[in-house]
Amino acid sequence: GSTLMMSNTEDLFQLFRKSAIQLLVSDRTEISSVAAFADTMTGLTIHNKNLIVNFPKSQYVVSGNVPITPQTATMSPSTTYETSKKVTPLSHGNNLFLPFLQGKSSGIWDYTQRDENDQNIAAPITQLVEGYIRGEIDVWASSTQLGMVVVKTTDSDNRLYIYEHYEYEGEQVQKAWSTWELSTDDEILWLGFDNTTLVIITLSTAIGTMRKRIDMAPIDRIKLDNDYLELIPQSPPIL
Repeated sequence: GSTLMMSNTEDLFQLFRKSAIQLLVSDRTEISSVAAFADTMTGLTIHNKNLIVNFPKSQYVVSGNVPITPQTATMSPSTTYETSKKVTPLSHGNNLFLPFLQGKSSGIWDYTQRDENDQNIAAPITQLVEGYIRGEIDVWASSTQLGMVVVKTTDSDNRLYIYEHYEYEGEQVQKAWSTWELSTDDEILWLGFDNTTLVIITLSTAIGTMRKRIDMAPIDRIKLDNDYLELIPQSPPIL
């Protein structure tokens, strides 16, 4: 739905009002959006002290600059970027990535929060590689240490799209996309990072769920447990 409900800060499971006639500061906080294009929430993400509430065609902000109480909390409209519904927004350092569909392929917005008096904006990091990410993004993860985002789509169970960017003195000076194919037919259920190690949870029809770890150091061959994986033989686009 379009209603956001938050429990009492001192009791995470307190979701009911303590008084029928008074709205107390310690009561649950409930915020709704009345905008016509606010359909069903597709994700919540903490970013730059604020709570970003994502809808299929819009983004809202619950400010973290003031205490959130039933009397003061608001969900303010921020931007109206269309996004896909399969994954939640991905927080990546000072960046917030939002997935969207382009026909049969996917793109990614780089969402930027500006000062309160300025309008928030988003620019696509996939603008120069349109059509490269086949299918809809359904699993993704990021590492700020590596400057890397790893994406899996509905088009393949064992293909990963890797986005890497390099910053110098606060300015992004290089970025690149590449495609990796894992030497497994198992379905990838979840991605995450443990420092610079990519952790993958897979589902095998014969064995069940398995955890695999890939050291994402910038070397020619990547070790996955006792097996070795190689990048597919193609040149990734350098942007």
